[in-house]
Amino acid sequence: MKVGVTGYSGYLGKSLVDKLVSEKIEVIKIGRRSDSDIKVDLNNYVAPKSFRGIDCLIHCAGIAHNKQFSRKQLKVVNFYASENLFKDAYNAGIRKIIFISTVAVYGKTYGIGINESEKLEPKTEYGITKLAAEESLRLLCINKKDLRTMVLRLPLIVGRGAPGNLERLIISIKKGYHLSLSGNNSLKSIVFKGDVSSTIINWLLLEPKENIQLNLCSGSPSFNQIEKDLARLFDKRIFSIPLNPLFFMIKTSQRYLGLYIPVLSKIGLTLTFETLHQFDFISTSTYSYQNLSNEFNENN
Repeated sequence: MKVGVTGYSGYLGKSLVDKLVSEKIEVIKIGRRSDSDIKVDLNNYVAPKSFRGIDCLIHCAGIAHNKQFSRKQLKVVNFYASENLFKDAYNAGIRKIIFISTVAVYGKTYGIGINESEKLEPKTEYGITKLAAEESLRLLCINKKDLRTMVLRLPLIVGRGAPGNLERLIISIKKGYHLSLSGNNSLKSIVFKGDVSSTIINWLLLEPKENIQLNLCSGSPSFNQIEKDLARLFDKRIFSIPLNPLFFMIKTSQRYLGLYIPVLSKIGLTLTFETLHQFDFISTSTYSYQNLSNEFNENN
């Protein structure tokens, strides 16, 4: 089996490529880097000359919600390039496509057990463009009955080399200046990086007949639990400030007054996800300190 992977040098893509290779699955690297097997620049998309007999396309590449990228760039890379890539892949004979999406398509700032039946109302340009790409793939499936697809809507991806908010949290803990707001029992869904790769490989090997949109989660620990476990993992001490009244105010202002303070809401509001499905190929670990430790200590 030949599998083409975009975003192969990224946080998730690198781990995925290593696991595919360990399963004796041939990987074709798709991107603009010098070590790419197939040259594709999502910023200036041109259909590749050949997909070289690829059986499945795994589309990990994209740009996240970051101030350095404009709305136009997000739309060009996450939507327009993705839409064209899906079409060109199908026209080249690829009949399996996996798309890495995000729980941002739900547009929720709080909620418990959000599943795939939830209304899709993305609020950020990142979520909007990811949903547009999902929709383009769904429409392609309607017209092409022999196409099999899986869309993975992922929450915070936890593992070694994590970017973004998790990276900043880890850095502050490692440097010993992290202040934890104790009393923060708000739950946050996470997915271990290795669980994403395992689920993808299982899907490839089992070849299910359905076209699937899937919330993939490894559990929903509290924010304080994540801080505590990371501090233990890196053998660091964290300092706690009791702020129970603050979290009550955040939740009240969000739920009843419609106020939204981005930084406080990210850490002070419960936001958990789950899946309606019980597919055999789903491979997730229950969140625990041991599983967190295993994820960071693996060579991925």
